[in-house]
Parts: sequence; C-alpha cells; structure tokens
Amino acid sequence: MSCAFDGCQRQAARGGYCWGHVQQQSRGQPLHELRFYGEPLTRLYEAAIRFYEVDEDDEHRAAADNLRTAALAYAWHVLRKQVRKVPSLSTLQAILRG
Repeated sequence: MSCAFDGCQRQAARGGYCWGHVQQQSRGQPLHELRFYGEPLTRLYEAAIRFYEVDEDDEHRAAADNLRTAALAYAWHVLRKQVRKVPSLSTLQAILRG
C-alpha cells in the first residue's frame, strides 16, 4: 500500500502515510511533497556535468559545492553497503574537513 498523500508512491508506514509524511505531521508541518534525491551515482554524475558546464564564478562555486556533496553521499552509500558500522554522513563530513 502506498502513502495516502496525493502523488506519493512511497510505502505506507503509519496512519496510511510514509515515514517522511509521518515526520512532517509529527513536527506540525503542513504535508508537502518530499524531495527525491535519486540514486547516489546518478546524483554524482549529474553534479559533475553541471560543474563542467557552468561559466560564471558564483555558479562555479555552487556547482563545486554540489559536486562535493554528491561525491560524499556516493562514498557514504558505497561504504554503508560494504562495512557493517559506518559513521553518519555528518560525521564523515567532519572527518574529511579535518
């Protein structure tokens, strides 16, 4: 059974809603569409393309940040599949910053 929120195809968890919409309800937020982040490798690929296509400095900085975030998310995704105990994504970010 899918989520009761119109257009959401995620698996229903509690009260007919998926966990994302249940969390929105518990925070007292109006229900809205959840972001779809996509597969980590696809996000990394798209971020790399955007990085090389931008021309202006401001856009280049934003694209570089996006690429860095996508690469980190992909690395975490791969680690999570290979290692039993993986640090959280925020801990991994802090480790990499030094």
